[in-house]
Amino acid sequence: MALSNQHFAGRAPALSQHNVTVSKHGQYHSQVLVNGDTKRVLCCGLACSEIFSGPLLGRCLMSGHEYEQQAIENLLEGENAQTLSVHTSAGVPAAMSTFLEALSKHLPWSYSDWFCSLQSEGASAVLAAVDLSFQLRTEKEAKRWKVGVASTSYHGPPSTALGSKTTLFSKSEVQMMYPCPSPFDSPEEMELKFSEYVKWLDNHCSDLASILIEPQWGSSQCAFVFPPALLEKYMVEAKKRNLIVICDEIMCGMGRHGAAKTLFLTKALHLQRHVDIITFGKSIATGAFPLSGCVVKNGGGDFNTRGKTVMQSHTYSGSCVRSLMAAVEVLNILDAYFRNDDAVPNFDINSKGKLMHQLLEGIAKKSNGLFVVNGQGLMWGMMLNKDTCAKGNLDVSEVMESLKEECNKQDVLPYFVPVGGIMVTPLFDVDKGVLKDIGTKLALAIESVVKKSL
Repeated sequence: MALSNQHFAGRAPALSQHNVTVSKHGQYHSQVLVNGDTKRVLCCGLACSEIFSGPLLGRCLMSGHEYEQQAIENLLEGENAQTLSVHTSAGVPAAMSTFLEALSKHLPWSYSDWFCSLQSEGASAVLAAVDLSFQLRTEKEAKRWKVGVASTSYHGPPSTALGSKTTLFSKSEVQMMYPCPSPFDSPEEMELKFSEYVKWLDNHCSDLASILIEPQWGSSQCAFVFPPALLEKYMVEAKKRNLIVICDEIMCGMGRHGAAKTLFLTKALHLQRHVDIITFGKSIATGAFPLSGCVVKNGGGDFNTRGKTVMQSHTYSGSCVRSLMAAVEVLNILDAYFRNDDAVPNFDINSKGKLMHQLLEGIAKKSNGLFVVNGQGLMWGMMLNKDTCAKGNLDVSEVMESLKEECNKQDVLPYFVPVGGIMVTPLFDVDKGVLKDIGTKLALAIESVVKKSL
């Protein structure tokens, strides 16, 4: 029986019906479709919002569940009950301290006056980071009130977040676009863009407070990894001009990058001396609860002395105890994994990432140049080659619609991205057999698209 939900306006046009996910088993989702049929879908995208399933996920949720259950029992008995949330005007829950302690173990810096702002999702975490970068300016830099954003960037819903897509307001009032590399650039073209970037900095640094960088792109470039040596050069040039460097690790963080056994890619690439603020989010609270934020390297003491508070926040940011408790469990499990603790179940990001790369590269080679593969760790993308599309007189939007249809036939759901392509971001504890199923289903879908298109 179809479940009516047309009055929810989500990613589909208003008054659309949406498929309903009624249960999950790892990467597999059981859904009730709009027409009332049921279906088992292999969900392999989900924009990096989840990392654990099964026993690991249960372990992350258990302590919070028991805490809430006790609170409910106390409430029903009319007794004092444990805090489940608290308005920020009154204080913070005790779980905040435990969360900050767990987070501190993963920071790429050792400054004693670091601080973080907590938010609900990725876009607001980025906005909080930018707000803080403005506050970190000195009095001499007060006229610097803009942020540099990569020309191909996407940091949340285009209508309201920073980035290069359409918007409800004039982003030129707060952001300026800088040249950046793409997956299709040769080394020479990347160096040329770097030269253009340096000139851009010289022309605009008097207006800029900060630079926003994705060390591994998400939706806007299908998991393309910013070449590390070039990335450092971008950061060094920004720091030469006294700009605050913000690394957006909303999607590539939590160790998903696989570059080293660290939470943040910034630390894995040894770039922490150049970076002032890092964003985090998506899966830090397992995906079952909303939680994101940004961490500022240092300056908390100065903020305190000057009586400065975080400009961008929400009424209940950082107040949900279940979110904080789940995040503590995630951080502790990852900490043990990074330390090779035998007590942690094996979810080797690198070995699974290599298999995922191998599978996607095999698909790309059979696509006659229609797709290219980007990524690392367990964050991968297949991006439409616009040169191939142009040579074949193919409309990118039509190819993407065809790909969605074919993926639907194969009961596989990657994350479809506006730039033209898909992202594949499996759970850390996914079985390698499921990874092979993902590869098989995507191969059949893309093979059909290639036959139709080329």
